[in-house]
Amino acid sequence: MIFKEVIPIIREIPSTTEGRDCEEIFRIGSLVKENGVIIETGTGNGRVTTVLALATMNKNVKIITIDDYSETKRYSADKPVWSLDYAKNIFKKLGIIKNIEIVSNKTINYLKRYKGRIDLIYLDDCHLYKIVKEEIRLSKRIMKDGIIAGHDYNNWCSDGIAVSKAVDEEFKKEELNKYNTVWSVNYKKETK
Repeated sequence: MIFKEVIPIIREIPSTTEGRDCEEIFRIGSLVKENGVIIETGTGNGRVTTVLALATMNKNVKIITIDDYSETKRYSADKPVWSLDYAKNIFKKLGIIKNIEIVSNKTINYLKRYKGRIDLIYLDDCHLYKIVKEEIRLSKRIMKDGIIAGHDYNNWCSDGIAVSKAVDEEFKKEELNKYNTVWSVNYKKETK
């Protein structure tokens, strides 16, 4: 599948992640190899989860998507819906639910207990500086070799400190890729 085929599918899913960002997420997702594992945070209505599922079609990739829906009021103010049920229905309708595990939890709590492999983690849930830094640190602890990426690499922030500040501080040694508001790092854990 190519991204042009994805556009009409995702256009109907309300989201704060726009088309150019979805195109980059599709590109990053397509880099995940056969039988890979993706963790995506901030499920919302499922647009990004859908993009990742379509980018990895026919590769038997497992997608774990995490959201506690604590931000529903804020995000649903100008959207018709923002719910887990909506996301589940989209996944079922598109026939992609079999490879998706939906986790209702705070990302940090989940990552602290996670013991499996990660080939790609896409961070887009909480945008508080302290939380973004902690999520990146936990991702680096878990991941051996893969992609750590996220959304809102710009001046957008929840607490007066931009997401980009946390990203820049945590990835001083690595080459940071930026496209529109999506950031990504090809991360390989240093062995001692």
